[in-house]
Formats: sequence, C-alpha cells, structure tokens
Amino acid sequence: MALRSVRCAVCLGACILILTGCTTTTRSVNESPRDPQAQRTTSSTPSAPRQRNTSRTSPVQALTAAQMDTLSQADVDSLLVRERTSSTQVAQIFGRPHSTTRSGDELYWNYTHQFRDERRRVGGLKSLTILFDRAGRVLDYDFQDNTFDLP
Repeated sequence: MALRSVRCAVCLGACILILTGCTTTTRSVNESPRDPQAQRTTSSTPSAPRQRNTSRTSPVQALTAAQMDTLSQADVDSLLVRERTSSTQVAQIFGRPHSTTRSGDELYWNYTHQFRDERRRVGGLKSLTILFDRAGRVLDYDFQDNTFDLP
C-alpha cells in the first residue's frame, strides 16, 4: 500500500504553528510505524527484514479501548517520561500511531480515541501527540481529554 504524504500546517488549540518542511504520513493500521530506534537496530545485511530490538524493554500490554475511555492526564504522565521513554515502549503501550508527522529531526506520533459509554453516561474524544527526538526518545507530549456527559 502506498503511503500518502502531504505538506501541512498544524493547528494546536488557538495557536497556529507552521512546521516548515513538515510531512504527514498516513498508513494502514496493518503497517508498522517507522520507529527511529528500530531503524538503528536493523541488520546490516540488505536482504534481511527489519526487526526491532525489544530485549531491553519490559513486556507491556497495549491499553484496551475501555482503558483508553478512562485515560487521564495523570495516567499519561506516569506512562511517558520525557527523555527516557522510547518509541518502542510507546508503541507497546498505545499501539501503532494513527498518523505520524516528521519535521527535520523531529517525529510526531498522533493518537485519537473516540468513545461513548452508555453505562457511565459519558462520551468524548481523547487525543495524544508525542514528539520524539532523533534517538527515538520522548521529548514532549500533549494530551487532550474532551469528555462530556451524555443526555
């Protein structure tokens, strides 16, 4: 499947940040994200498939949809540690990103989760944008929780 890339301007809340030379890539959910760490740990044999080196990471289960429904800023703060959490660990926790954006050496992963919980009578949209450095470590992140009561 071909990747679709577009030049973009990103709007963050009321502030507009124009990322020069920014490329947004949207991929099928069946494709793996391009992990800067994984690219550094691939075999030097050109014909060998790329494999992630996950031996240094602890096994973590990806969050379920129900867990995403109740995810809070405190949860995200405990899961993501700036300059320590790797992109491999993020993928283990949150799964594949819904979209990625590259601007120079910076890589952004974007996640969105829409939900409606009739039992708790709430619904909403949660959004997480994670910025990685060239080494594949979390530099910063932004979590938005738009939860509302259902009528």
